[in-house]
Amino acid sequence: MLAVAALLGCEKKSAEQPPPAPAPALAPPIDALALDAVVPADAAASITGPCGKLALGETAECAVAADGTASCVGDGREGKQVSGVGSVASVDQLDVGYAHACARSGAAVSCWGYGELGQLGNGGKTSRTPVALSLPNVVDVDVGHVSSCARTSDGAVTCWGMLGTASEPALDRKLTRVSLASAAIDLDAGGANGCAVLADGGVQCWGKPTSVVTVAGVPAARAVAIGSQACAITQADELWCWDPAVRKPTAKRASVAAVAQASGSCVLNRSGEVWCDGYPFACPPTTRGAARPVVRAGYVKVPFASSVSALYTGPNVVCGQASDGSVECQGCRATGAFSAKPTPLTTWPTIGSCP
Repeated sequence: MLAVAALLGCEKKSAEQPPPAPAPALAPPIDALALDAVVPADAAASITGPCGKLALGETAECAVAADGTASCVGDGREGKQVSGVGSVASVDQLDVGYAHACARSGAAVSCWGYGELGQLGNGGKTSRTPVALSLPNVVDVDVGHVSSCARTSDGAVTCWGMLGTASEPALDRKLTRVSLASAAIDLDAGGANGCAVLADGGVQCWGKPTSVVTVAGVPAARAVAIGSQACAITQADELWCWDPAVRKPTAKRASVAAVAQASGSCVLNRSGEVWCDGYPFACPPTTRGAARPVVRAGYVKVPFASSVSALYTGPNVVCGQASDGSVECQGCRATGAFSAKPTPLTTWPTIGSCP
């Protein structure tokens, strides 16, 4: 989605990956999970168990419990297309876009929600019932604003929905393979674009699936995230970022465990601290009664009460999950609820610690 979550001490991806080039032992790859903040109590009741995960987008919010049960709630007409699914069982990975969601159960993928732009992969129809895709051996699924992408066990990447740019849109209501130079080992979809890390550590990005460009100047990478900017974590744990339109990467930070995209980029370092560029986060100006804190330039440490093991971001919010499962958030969720400083999610039960 527009954001990414990553865990320290929890394996987020257990499915097989294509064999990468030899490299030092690294932290797990990152996923594109978007988080907005507190989920209403009626949806939170079933979210229990160790290593529960959150996946929240711009108009809808989902959570996956340790037993693989996922439930969603939505705001407004579009978001309710996602929440109408009820609960989905045996979910290994879930991602939410503007008003649609895709889940991976084992090697199978299904999508639901608003689908008029082809983002469900069913030809352009909205569906509150998960639509199973004829895409075998999937190991990673990632959702953009109104697009979706999946990576299969052979490293191939396939996308569907609205991709491209405002001047060169690409509406693919069918599954379209991305023309990568080689097998992908990590993938992220953000906005109407996507990026992948290749087996040799190279990074390639695209708007149209057939218009792939190589991002030159990034040292061998292990993970990538794309939102308002694109960032890669190198095999030396350095953060390199660039404007997706310009593609001139520069080194930003060292000792980075995970990166996530919100209104700015946020990083989780090896010591459990979270630093964000664009912090503190605020609600959009059109949100009624929204607060507008003064945003500080550069990377600022987010004052979470505990060391963070999981980092989640949404369009206007950052959240950190401690090893005991407790979560704090700062910013604005999809419904407009706002917290000016990191605040515990008291309406969300503790979802457990990572073993």
